[in-house]
Formats: sequence, C-alpha cells, structure tokens
Amino acid sequence: MTVPKHKTLNQKTLRKQKATGQLISMPVADEHIIEVQNYSEKICESINHLIPQLSETAKPLSAGQLKKLINSENTHLFLAKAEGNFIGMVTLIIVKIPTATRALIEDLVVDKNFLWQKIGKKLMAFAIDFARENGASTVNLTCAPRREAANALYKKLGFTLRETNVYKLDV
Repeated sequence: MTVPKHKTLNQKTLRKQKATGQLISMPVADEHIIEVQNYSEKICESINHLIPQLSETAKPLSAGQLKKLINSENTHLFLAKAEGNFIGMVTLIIVKIPTATRALIEDLVVDKNFLWQKIGKKLMAFAIDFARENGASTVNLTCAPRREAANALYKKLGFTLRETNVYKLDV
C-alpha cells in the first residue's frame, strides 16, 4: 500500500495552488492538514471511518468513488492527520459561474475521539484560506439547526445566516 507523500508548508507556501501535483499540508500543533491528491487504501479506510460520524445514512465510499472525487478539478478533500491517523475531513467545492467564483463547504467531520480540540476550526480555516487563494468571493455551507456546536463554530469564523430557501431534489 502506497501512502501519498505530503509537504509541510509555512503560511506563505500555504497560499500555493493545487497545481503542484502533491498533497498540500499545513502544520497545526501536532496535527497537520493535507489535501488529498492521490488515492491510498489508508485514506479510503479513514474516510469510511469518519462518514458514519457525519451521517448515519451515508454509504461508505468505494475506491472508485474516492478516485473520481480526488480527480475532480473543482473538488478539494482536506484531511486532518495526527499521530499517523486521519482524524477529520472537510470538502471544498470551488465553482466559476457567470457572476463570480464561489466556494461551498460540505462534509465537515471530526473523529469523535478528537472533538473539542479545535480540529474542525483548523479544517475550516484551511478550507477558507484555500477558497480565498483560489479566487472565491464567498464561501457557503449548510448546517442543520440541531447541530448547535457546529453553528456556533461557523458564526465564530464569520459566517452569517442567509435569508434563503434551500431546496433538495432526489434524482
């Protein structure tokens, strides 16, 4: 099993775009955050360990699905790693539309054994910086009102509640 290499970055290098073709990593105390750009079984297993903590109804990710996600030009999957284990993740989608470049954050989750250690905040900050450096004018996300801690985090990070309707269509 080949685990992708990662490169430790300082704040200046953090601004570097995905074009390097390597994983992007940022030291955060004894953890670091990487952008997944290569498939490995360990990464797939780690994501599948986190998914049930995010959603009881979500299905595990197959190797093929993860490879497609990694190869998507607009999708950026960031993982927090500590002590050799992946302990959190967040997905950032960046899209160019006629009126702007926008970013959307999805699937923020931290392993239940690492809650309250600011891992979620670090993942969010990393994703927001990445969005900003890649031209996004706004970052959007959705969050269920019952997720009080997550909603409090988003407000601390400067997110504001929008007056809008969110619609869903199962296809």
